[in-house]
Amino acid sequence: MKRINFILYDFPRTPNGGNKVVYEYAEYLGEQGYDVVIYYRWAYNHFHLPLFVRKLLINIVVQYFPHWFTFNKNVKRKNVYDINDENIREADVIVATDIRTAYPVAGLNKNKGKKFYLIQGFENWDFSDEYVYSTYSLGMTNITVARWLKRIVDKYSKSPAICISNSINTNVFKYENISHNLHTLSFHYREAAYKGCDDAIEVIKKLKNIYPDLHVYVISREDCPDNMPRFVEFIKNASPSDVARIDNLSSVFLCTSVVEGFGLPGLEAMACGSVLVSTNYDGVLEYAVDQENALLSDVHDVDDLVKNIRLVFDNKDLRDRLKENGIKTAKERALKISCEKFEKVILGEE
Repeated sequence: MKRINFILYDFPRTPNGGNKVVYEYAEYLGEQGYDVVIYYRWAYNHFHLPLFVRKLLINIVVQYFPHWFTFNKNVKRKNVYDINDENIREADVIVATDIRTAYPVAGLNKNKGKKFYLIQGFENWDFSDEYVYSTYSLGMTNITVARWLKRIVDKYSKSPAICISNSINTNVFKYENISHNLHTLSFHYREAAYKGCDDAIEVIKKLKNIYPDLHVYVISREDCPDNMPRFVEFIKNASPSDVARIDNLSSVFLCTSVVEGFGLPGLEAMACGSVLVSTNYDGVLEYAVDQENALLSDVHDVDDLVKNIRLVFDNKDLRDRLKENGIKTAKERALKISCEKFEKVILGEE
């Protein structure tokens, strides 16, 4: 049985897009019979208890959480104090999953497995651009989730990166034809500036003045901010099935991101028949085509986003065409396709 290790830096107790992608790959590989271990390098200084107590508690936590994702018996989870040869088992394959795990994994002994680096975004939020570039040249096999990332990585990598586009679980995210108010939209809220959610709030304020019956669902893993209008329905820590239901209840899915590696929520919403109205950040261009399966605006162009949402609300022919094309696009991005390609890549079959 092939042994495969995934190295994650932290342990998200609430839904997290980047970790979700790793979990889905790990789950698929476990279902194929591989021996999979997910390692977390979770900081022990989060808890003011003796070290041995912290270690015990954290190792219990990673066995029973997160509740937002279910693992099969072939996927084990462990927490380590540091990513080093002593803590990581020998394996056939090892995968670094973000910028914080790249250098530690690259420095591990060869008996830890063939090394891969899963790159899900240009992760310069806490690091300089130069440091980000340096992780691409560590000699691991780089895997990107989007073509725009591959173009950047290939400038610094020792060999061309492999692009495996992100995908969605079409067993969960699918069109249900649920009756709902036409003037309904949803978006995902994050405080981080690169998500552009202050723009989303301005958009819905303007729309409420035009459509008094506007209903807005806001999905988040964070607390509701003070500047969020009271008329929204704010849902914290929604499960994937809850998100799918809200997507089905929404005529429009609004995305105001400034930068994203891919932008999975937009594709998930399209699968559920919600028309995507988004900024034209790099990641969304992996699957969204303006006027074909979505309506796209320049980043921070609040007025154009409002205009595009009004077009969807007021034009049934346009709405139906974008909706049908969006569902078709999503079906072509089924999770099984990406998982099968990932399996072939890490086993050297592609």
